[in-house]
Formats: sequence, structure tokens, C-alpha cells
Amino acid sequence: MTTTELRAALASMLASVLGTYSYVDDDGVEQTTPALSVTEPPAAWRAAGLEVRIAVVPRLEQVPAYVTGAIREAHRVTLISHDADADALTALRKILSRWSTATVTTTPGSTSLGILSSHNVTIPA
Repeated sequence: MTTTELRAALASMLASVLGTYSYVDDDGVEQTTPALSVTEPPAAWRAAGLEVRIAVVPRLEQVPAYVTGAIREAHRVTLISHDADADALTALRKILSRWSTATVTTTPGSTSLGILSSHNVTIPA
């Protein structure tokens, strides 16, 4: 699975729980778009609700096996809850029901950064 295919799958699957990015366009008009990006969004964009970031390049992971290990590619997806309305648990349930071998690591939030919680999901490519 490519990063583009993963982004398309997540956009469809998480459409009901995704937050929004707000930004001002070149004409000075405020715009919004779903908070789903490959890599980090531009610094001027502000996220609200549930933000989902996908690493551009899959990383390599070694899978332990008898005698020899195998190497596989895995995508790193980060779910960031920016407010109490962000439904990260529903998003995690949807992701884990689609990719049952995915793993999740949760990081406590930082109120100074406006993050309630962060979940790193590793999805085999």
C-alpha cells in the first residue's frame, strides 16, 4: 500500500470524525479543509478537532522470526486531539478494524501546545 492509497482510505474511513484545518488563502479569505495531511501542514494552518498526519515515507521494521527475521514497511499515522470533541477513540477503532495488525502508542497531551492527546499508529504497508 502506498502513502497515497493510505491517505485515500483514511479520508474515506474517517470523514465523519476528522477535524478541520483553517487557513487564510492568498486573497485573504479564511478557508477550511479536513484535518488530514501527509507530513506536517503549513505553519500558518490551525487545526481543530481530530487531526491526522501521515508520514511521507514508510519506515522499515524488523519482524522477529525463527532463525531469520523479516523486514517489512510500515506507515506511521499520528492522530492528534485538539479539543474535547475530537473523537480519537472512534478513529482508532475504525483503523484497527481495517488493519488488525496495526499497533498504537498513546502519548499524553500538552495543554501549552493545544493537544489533549496523541496516538501513533503503525500500519503495515
